[in-house]
Amino acid sequence: MLARKLPARLAGGLTLALVVLSSAGGCGDGDKKPTGPRVIVKGKLRDNGQPITLDTSKLPPGDAGITIEFQPLEAGAEPVPARFDPANSSFEVRGLDGKGIKTGEYRIAVQIGPHGSADRHKGKFAPGKSPIVRKIDGKDGDTVELDIDLAKPNS
Repeated sequence: MLARKLPARLAGGLTLALVVLSSAGGCGDGDKKPTGPRVIVKGKLRDNGQPITLDTSKLPPGDAGITIEFQPLEAGAEPVPARFDPANSSFEVRGLDGKGIKTGEYRIAVQIGPHGSADRHKGKFAPGKSPIVRKIDGKDGDTVELDIDLAKPNS
């Protein structure tokens, strides 16, 4: 009798597992797609009008020495990292999927120094407290130019 009930129990368990897996497919942030126009942001990072200079020879592989993060002011939105090029003190923000970031207002955090080390500006431009706030505007697919001068954070 046990031999006959085992396959039925196994089938019931497999059915339950399939129902649970198929209903979980639409959950999570992975399905969230930005609505509205998305733009690519390119720009220069300066300090008192001058390009940021770093001795990149002492940086670990893959560390640009500067971290820039665009933090949407919209509630619940995730921060988006920028890619920084120390050779010309420029940055680019393409979004997590490479298709741009949603237009809107952003707080821009900047940390200068190797990842995990002390920041050159002692946290003045840290996530959540950076005074650099910019409105990013444009049509879907546009490239927006943005220059940031740390000596004049909101100009």
